[in-house]
Amino acid sequence: MFAEEQRGHPPLRGPEDVPGTPDALTVEWLTAVLCGAHDGAEVVAFEHGSQYDGTTSGRRLTILYNDAGREAGLPQRLFAKFSPSVEARCLVGINGSSAGEVAFYDQIRPTLPVETPRAFYAGFDEPSCRTFLLLEDLVQTKGARFGTALDFPVDRSMAESMVGLLAETHGRFWGPGNQPAAIARSALEYQVDFNSTAAWEQLTLAGFEVARAALPPAIYDRRGEWHAGLMRSLELNVAATPTLLHQDTHLANWYALPDGTMGLADWQCLARGQWALDVAYALAIGLTTSDRRAWEQELLALYLERLAATGVEAPTFDDAWLAYRQQLFHALGYWLAPIGIPEEVRPVRNDVATENIRRAAAAVEDLAAFDAL
Repeated sequence: MFAEEQRGHPPLRGPEDVPGTPDALTVEWLTAVLCGAHDGAEVVAFEHGSQYDGTTSGRRLTILYNDAGREAGLPQRLFAKFSPSVEARCLVGINGSSAGEVAFYDQIRPTLPVETPRAFYAGFDEPSCRTFLLLEDLVQTKGARFGTALDFPVDRSMAESMVGLLAETHGRFWGPGNQPAAIARSALEYQVDFNSTAAWEQLTLAGFEVARAALPPAIYDRRGEWHAGLMRSLELNVAATPTLLHQDTHLANWYALPDGTMGLADWQCLARGQWALDVAYALAIGLTTSDRRAWEQELLALYLERLAATGVEAPTFDDAWLAYRQQLFHALGYWLAPIGIPEEVRPVRNDVATENIRRAAAAVEDLAAFDAL
């Protein structure tokens, strides 16, 4: 199947077929998936816009409808997310990440009262690991602003919005048996799958070498202990009260609305596990090192306050602080491994990955994460 797709895009026969890229789209397929609930509505044309490429790819689309479609208020500005290459599908498809994101938009997003994109179509083709999402183009519809650690400064009110969104999400799915059935894997199981399908430990060790200049010497010198530390942190994670985890809360997956409200996108790494993994990742990479050092305890206290407001029994601050320190391994590992992939097929920008590693490694050192285990 992969080899066949490398030779071209399979033609779409109907809405049951999942496109490989936006180049495969037709007005007939778009009409079927966007207009089905509106009699007489049809897509008459569509235009391709700008594209970005990373672990997955995204392209803006403008959809043109007939009169019935326009009168129905059907979405005109969409953002297509897809995995065009075999390498991308191996990274996020074979280990189940893509199927998890489709499950999020189909089953979980409608019940979640936080700022996150709306999907008008979400499809996963298991044999080929093709994934295709048609999302609301938040830049066009809401004036959303995206960025990275290099160009997206997070002020205190934005940071408070971030922990508030995570608290609301975690509280909604708090406790054993309260996670969606579609999300079957724990954070530990998710990592075990990555270990076997992506040679994660070897990639991480390669990442230590590529990013050596961004790492404190004390962290680089413990590279041989890193993978065992990561796995121990995840054993602790899954022994705690579970919730629904985003698992990839780095800054490029957040967006800011004009009023400063933060939203969270890119839900392909969903798993069950302890809340601290998401919060540690978000603060370690989302904030500059100086701001994290100044704000993290107050932000953690705010997270616990917002979590308790959802009606669950929040951890004590001391227990939460220990968990926060223990879960920093995930944040750093999620960037060491991708930058350890050979440069010709590396799915991340070197400059962005290096800055994320710099921030996360500083947190690991500042908070003595190894000792916390």
